[in-house]
Amino acid sequence: MSTNPRTSTFVSVQMKTLDTGLRVSMEALLDCGATGQFLDMKYVREHKLNTRKLPRPIPVYNVDGSLNKSGSIQEEIDVILTFQDHTERATFAVTDLG
Repeated sequence: MSTNPRTSTFVSVQMKTLDTGLRVSMEALLDCGATGQFLDMKYVREHKLNTRKLPRPIPVYNVDGSLNKSGSIQEEIDVILTFQDHTERATFAVTDLG
C-alpha cells in the first residue's frame, strides 16, 4: 500500500483552438498539485499552434523555490477542451514542461 496519495492522472481529451478551429486529441495530465493550466512549449511548436504574448512575463519556480531554468512564461493559448460530455473554454500558459 502506498503512503502517498495519487495526485495526478492522465485522461483523453479533445482540444480545439479558438483561432483556427484545429482539433487535436491528446492525453492530458490532471495534476491536483498544479497551480494553473499549462501546455508544453514543444507541443505548441510541433503542432504550429498560435499563441498570444503576455503583457508581462510570469516567473516559474521549481518545487524547491528556485527559478526554473527554462525561464518565464511569455505566451498563452485559448482553447476549447472536451472530456467525455463536458466542454469548456480554457486558457493555458505555454512553458517547457520537460
